[in-house]
Parts: sequence; C-alpha cells; structure tokens
Amino acid sequence: EHYRLIEKAIRAKCTQNAGAAIALQATKKLVLVHDTGKQDSSNTSLPHEIFCDILTRIREGISPKFTLEYIEYQKIKNRNK
Repeated sequence: EHYRLIEKAIRAKCTQNAGAAIALQATKKLVLVHDTGKQDSSNTSLPHEIFCDILTRIREGISPKFTLEYIEYQKIKNRNK
C-alpha cells in the first residue's frame, strides 16, 4: 500500500508539473539508478530498487505526444511575452 501511495503521488506530480514529466521522459533510453552513495538502511521505507521501478513505470506511461505538445505550447507562450 505504501509503495502504491508513493507511485500515485509521483504520477500526480508529473501530471501537474509538465517539466517533471518531460525530465523523466528525457531519460527514456536510460536505466534509472538512485545512488546516494550509501547503502539503503535496513529500515528504509522505500528501497532504491523499488523507487527506480516506480519511476520507470511512470516514465513508460508518459506519452511522447504530451511532451512534444507541451514543448510547443511553451515556445508559443514564450514568443508572446
């Protein structure tokens, strides 16, 4: 349940913040790694492997069309300033 809640929150962030979605989408061909330089604590609530799996699932669901549309929207918006 805890992991589903985290995934739901990260999905919401990507929905509400196109920049976050685009940044995640830009890693499309890369393997995601979360490395803090330290081993996960035995009592960590979110192991790095699960965190990366969640991000990978979310990334796979981000439509390239959404990313391109948002970039075009920003270009138009910036031209009109």
